[in-house]
Amino acid sequence: PDESAPASPDWLFSQGGKLYGLSTSYARFGEAEFAEALTLKEPVALDWQAYFPESSPAFLNVLLDGDVLYLSVQADETGVRQMLAVDAQTGEATWREEAAHIDAASYQPGRLLLLTRSDYGEAPLLVTYDLASGQSQTLYAFAEWSDAPGGLAYDAASDAIYWCMAGSLYALRPGQAPEVVNYVPCDSLDIDAALCWNGQYVCKSYNGIYLRGVEAAQKPERVLRIEGFWDNTGFINRFSAQ
Repeated sequence: PDESAPASPDWLFSQGGKLYGLSTSYARFGEAEFAEALTLKEPVALDWQAYFPESSPAFLNVLLDGDVLYLSVQADETGVRQMLAVDAQTGEATWREEAAHIDAASYQPGRLLLLTRSDYGEAPLLVTYDLASGQSQTLYAFAEWSDAPGGLAYDAASDAIYWCMAGSLYALRPGQAPEVVNYVPCDSLDIDAALCWNGQYVCKSYNGIYLRGVEAAQKPERVLRIEGFWDNTGFINRFSAQ
């Protein structure tokens, strides 16, 4: 990229009443400002070139905790991601090797939420990751290795954790077991952004943005499921026979 051009952010964050941005193409981070275009004010150069010498990295998630950016990087064909921590004041970048994950979300100060899978044949875990010690604590163990949760998000107001799986939205509240509170018609592994806003769950996938209530008593009584996915032969034959 042209180093003399203003860096336009492709990730935005709100913290302490200010809006911050990250430009992955220019490896810059700073407070975002609106002039003729959205740019970064006095951006800090981020030093991750040693880890990505060939091209700009494609981050699947970016979390901000204090003065540190935690960047989720696709690492291998199994879907396991690695965590790169970047100091937003100095630009110094380091791997957090103990924080391998399949999804991540902001949590309480000094901690992140991670969905992890220690081995491809094992069921995933929902854990808290302590940023200071690097230690993880399991909050919930999924039942099957084939479970594929995604779209992880945390609502600080209610202290509830949400994720999507198999077309359903789950809530994990303190002292309770996970429960289905709504439905989301997309593959959980295709969700590339999720958050809680105004007491509701919001997620984005390649086919749209979904806003859902999080109270189980208000979820729809009936759900229409269209079978067949990309190969609709079975679906068409079923209706043709009737």
